Amino acid sequence: MASDGRFEGIIGDEYEIFRKALPHYDELQEGVGLHIAEHLSTKSIQEPLILEIGCGTGHTTEAILRSNPTARVISIDNEPKMMEVTTQRLHDYVSAGRLIVLEHDALYHLQFIASNFIDAIASAFTIHNFPKHYRNHVLTLAYRALKHGGMFINADKYVSEDSSEHVAAFEAEMRMLRDTADAAGIPELYTSWYNHYLEDEKPERIMRESESIAQLKKIGFMDVRKTYRHLLEAIVCARK
Repeated sequence: MASDGRFEGIIGDEYEIFRKALPHYDELQEGVGLHIAEHLSTKSIQEPLILEIGCGTGHTTEAILRSNPTARVISIDNEPKMMEVTTQRLHDYVSAGRLIVLEHDALYHLQFIASNFIDAIASAFTIHNFPKHYRNHVLTLAYRALKHGGMFINADKYVSEDSSEHVAAFEAEMRMLRDTADAAGIPELYTSWYNHYLEDEKPERIMRESESIAQLKKIGFMDVRKTYRHLLEAIVCARK
């Protein structure tokens, strides 16, 4: 899937403000790194290979590398602006050979990975952007690429089945985004984020928690579980 421009313009230019707006943003990123570290601690792998789907501005990437000091990470993204930020921020990891950042479509990249090759696949704030049919193809190929016992982890927008809880969480995040954008003197940024969130709610894109867990199980994943939720975001883990 070619870039659909969801992070072009002001959203991509001012993405760090999104991080400032959500007090649990960093906790989510750290959770991904720590979950992978806990998983890998049960295995005897000298240099585990981790694939990250969507690098964003590199916060999740950094959390994974920091929590897993012997790991190598391949991070793929189809948004050049995000890749540039990540590569600059994590230059030392790139120079040390521990991080490769590639401009690739997720589905395109996954279809060329050998079966049973990757130790863990991670993502944050990316997979919810995929249309449902594309998302299913990505997750199916992610399962194929993982080694037996390998881990899949996603920190993302998972819609609660409790509609009142979801509405309250949506409104809370909108308030935080609006207040942060106003404080930064960029009120138009709130409008862009609001429209982005509305797009996430459309039937062809919305990522519901229960449907997502059922989807992973249908693909073949085991031990599928939610380990964290705050407002709209949750962490879902699974094992091949």
